[in-house]
Amino acid sequence: MGGSNFVTLGAVSDPQNDLVTTGSVSLAATGTVIPGIAGKRISIHAMWLQAAGSASVVFQGTVNLLTGTVAFAAGQPLILPWQSYPWFSVGLGDSFIMTFGNNAQVSGRILYVQG
Repeated sequence: MGGSNFVTLGAVSDPQNDLVTTGSVSLAATGTVIPGIAGKRISIHAMWLQAAGSASVVFQGTVNLLTGTVAFAAGQPLILPWQSYPWFSVGLGDSFIMTFGNNAQVSGRILYVQG
């Protein structure tokens, strides 16, 4: 198994000494999770989400959709494990937004770089 499309996992960064920031998610409706900063790009490197009920989410930047609708069941986490290549990146100055369906409470953590 080989090829140029494989992503190698890097060591988990130390948020105290690296540029990686952690943020929490606690939303029951659509919301900006990470506000944009002019001239900076947000890159999501890891994420854990869990919903109180059946839920769906669309990941997006201020301008562009990053995914279609992703559904997950109550009590079943949605996990994007750490990787050095980001799962998502938004445009310069854009916010990272999650659009939720079914109005279930969703909570979790995000590791990201904004630079």
